[in-house]
Amino acid sequence: MDISKAKKVVELTKGDRKILVTVYEGGQVSSCIEAEAKKYCETCQAD
Repeated sequence: MDISKAKKVVELTKGDRKILVTVYEGGQVSSCIEAEAKKYCETCQAD
């Protein structure tokens, strides 16, 4: 997804975890979770 189409980006931290949530034009939402050496990302379409 092209970050230039992002409407809002929010970064949250809790302990050793960092969560990055990106809301795109058209209702698409992407979230990435970083914990220690692991990284998990998911993108979904919101209603």
